[in-house]
Amino acid sequence: MPIDATPALTPDNPVAAADQAAEHVPDHIDHLLASWHTTLPGRDFADMALVTRLLRITTLLMKRIMPVIERAGLNQGEFDVLATLYRNGGKLSPTTLYQRLLITSGAMSNRLDTLSQKGLIQRLANPADKRSMEVIISNEGRQLFEPLLEMYLQQLALTLPPAAQRDALNQDLRQLLLHLDAQPDAEPAPKEVNI
Repeated sequence: MPIDATPALTPDNPVAAADQAAEHVPDHIDHLLASWHTTLPGRDFADMALVTRLLRITTLLMKRIMPVIERAGLNQGEFDVLATLYRNGGKLSPTTLYQRLLITSGAMSNRLDTLSQKGLIQRLANPADKRSMEVIISNEGRQLFEPLLEMYLQQLALTLPPAAQRDALNQDLRQLLLHLDAQPDAEPAPKEVNI
């Protein structure tokens, strides 16, 4: 079992006292859970609390981050394509792109069509294999993406907690992601509940 590394609360350690007090401030999800516990006393809603918090966090983050992307005339999917191309030397095959972004080939085709119409990418024949294509970020795409990336990173820094707290969250979320990635795909939920 891990050892509790929480600093002892003493008058000599006001930072620890403030941190522990902040941990006990109820959030929106705590209020929802209180309602559930009133409705169904004795049930364990810890899993629901975790998932609902993750969904709420995602919603709040998107509200703060998306305006930066939208001001550049992009949606999240288009930003993700440009970011993936940019961090991979500016060119990839469509197949590699959709595999790295964990989307379908059809969704990738739609994104590439839109980005191509905007002049932000080009689709060219692969010189090593004329039967395949390469997606290349255009000069216009780079000129749009590079300052956008800086604004995006600045917005993230303003939105997220300080480094020590962020690093601890990253570790916990990495473990959750590894756990979920290791599970087989779940069976679809039943369309009806038989009672």
